[in-house]
Amino acid sequence: MADELPPEGSETGGTENPPETPAPETPEGEGSAPPVEEGGEGEPGGSSPEQVFARKEYRTRRKVEADLERERLDKARLEGELKALKEAPPKAKESEPKRPTIEEAIAAMKTGELDVGVGAAYIAKLTTEQSLEAREKERRVEEQKERPLRTAQTEIDEYLKIAPYLKDDHDERTKVVFETYQSLVRDYGLPEDVRTKALAVKQNLGTLEKLRKQREVSNLTGRGTGTHVEQAAGGNGQNSTQAELSKAPTTMQAYWSKAGLTEAQRKKELEIYNRLVAQGK
Repeated sequence: MADELPPEGSETGGTENPPETPAPETPEGEGSAPPVEEGGEGEPGGSSPEQVFARKEYRTRRKVEADLERERLDKARLEGELKALKEAPPKAKESEPKRPTIEEAIAAMKTGELDVGVGAAYIAKLTTEQSLEAREKERRVEEQKERPLRTAQTEIDEYLKIAPYLKDDHDERTKVVFETYQSLVRDYGLPEDVRTKALAVKQNLGTLEKLRKQREVSNLTGRGTGTHVEQAAGGNGQNSTQAELSKAPTTMQAYWSKAGLTEAQRKKELEIYNRLVAQGK
């Protein structure tokens, strides 16, 4: 009977599995995982279906782990390169090539290094550009000089709206402003122009905001009715009122004197002014 049995490993009676087909190798290099070594430590052995399947699973897992490790290393390398780029000093811009001057162009034309026609056109273009640049520079300088003059004139125009008496050279208040102007020119060397005039007006009349508040007070008082002020017996009440009025702005006191307001009217105006100031108007 033994002689009739087929030889071990034959197609008719063998139980051995067919030989495994090796998986295609992954080429080594950038962008690819390192090859997984066969028969490495921990790789299952044997030829049974279960052992073969376990070996394939093992090799697949090893390949995935190798791919993950490669990605981790690539990410670390890219992060390092990005950090180095951020920390690196900025590269200096390449300077434009220096253009020949007119003198250099003429010299090159004389030696024959530069065609006469080309050189003449270049010199004409360069001359035009230099002329335009010079005019633009002059314009900016003039604009810078005129800006404070325009600002001062605008300021004086606003003062004239509030204090039109400044147009009258014979008005006593205008004369005071002119004396201040002369002092600024004579004693402090300020220029004899509209800037010094604006400064003299501001020193005597105060800021525009302050004058606008005073004008608002005067308008409110002018629209009101007569004022009745009770004073205590004796002279203490009058002295107290005069002391209070003396704290009023100088420009307001000058207006009172010019308008000939009574003490009661002055006190009423001062009360309105103080109330507006307290309200931040």
